[in-house]
Amino acid sequence: MEGAQPSLRAMDVRLIDPFDDALLRRWHQVTEVAMQHERPWVSVPSLESDRSRFREEIPFDRAEAVAAFEGDDMVGAGYVIINRLGNVDKAWGSVAVEPHLRRRGIGSAVLALLVDRARAADADYLFLQTSYPFEERESHPYRRFAEANGFALDLDEIHRVLPLPVSEELLEHLASEARVRHEGYRIETWLYDVPERYLDSWLEVHNLLAVDAPAGVIPWDEDRMDRPTYEKERDLLRGLGRAFYTTVAISPDEQVVAFSDLVLQDGGSTRVSQWGTLVRRDHRGHRLGTAVKVANLAEVQRRHPERTEVHTTNAETNAAMVGINETLGFRAVAVHPGFYRKL
Repeated sequence: MEGAQPSLRAMDVRLIDPFDDALLRRWHQVTEVAMQHERPWVSVPSLESDRSRFREEIPFDRAEAVAAFEGDDMVGAGYVIINRLGNVDKAWGSVAVEPHLRRRGIGSAVLALLVDRARAADADYLFLQTSYPFEERESHPYRRFAEANGFALDLDEIHRVLPLPVSEELLEHLASEARVRHEGYRIETWLYDVPERYLDSWLEVHNLLAVDAPAGVIPWDEDRMDRPTYEKERDLLRGLGRAFYTTVAISPDEQVVAFSDLVLQDGGSTRVSQWGTLVRRDHRGHRLGTAVKVANLAEVQRRHPERTEVHTTNAETNAAMVGINETLGFRAVAVHPGFYRKL
């Protein structure tokens, strides 16, 4: 039939050796092309990040790279992340197929292996994340692919982008408005290292993010990041040259009660990633969320004028955080849904 795709020969879908430089380079290429197809807002980790992610022994999770082969040709890629600390019943996966090879069963074959790997690790759920334009949120092929493979929608987040720099006048105005509401609290910004005297309370509030952020259908437990886990993650980021800025609110009794994290992407990128932002429930109502986000953003753009935009995702239902982001100038660019499958 005219225009039909030729059928694939027998596929071999397997884990790949992350220490095989040629294989991992090709895996990264497939992933990069697939993720950025028609999605300019998507950021892809650098090859160096992938090397670190799959080769390093990381205490908080285990990442495995898989690929589909037709003969010697890699035609599909994916990964599965198995939690080791906290929420160990959950795993994360991603599938990548270059556009010209889609609709031939490659993605489903890769996903089947991810399901098997998650089951073998005793996970109860496998989550997939993707993104697509707002106007196609009900019908996009990525959603149809997930649902055809037994996944259901868990939660819609929204991908937002903030052009840099933000005007100093706006940042100072927001900081001043917040300052009158949080008398007695202190705002501090740290690069990489959390001071020893604050590390325990910082870990405590960080671990609340999984349960305090708006959730979908599946319940989440607190994370279990501990000191060794924090130190390993910090060292990995530093080794990759990914500057990690965290701004915190410190209460009158010298406890970290709010935080906001920004991470500079590596590989020559001009982007910044907004990671978590959280205010402990018993300290809300003092504009601490605004205070830590504004101070962190001001510090990053002061130190890194070469950075041109900040990327973040927020649950559509998270009115408080969405409001802060919109005031700063973030604009919504895409739906960032999460899908889950009970294993």
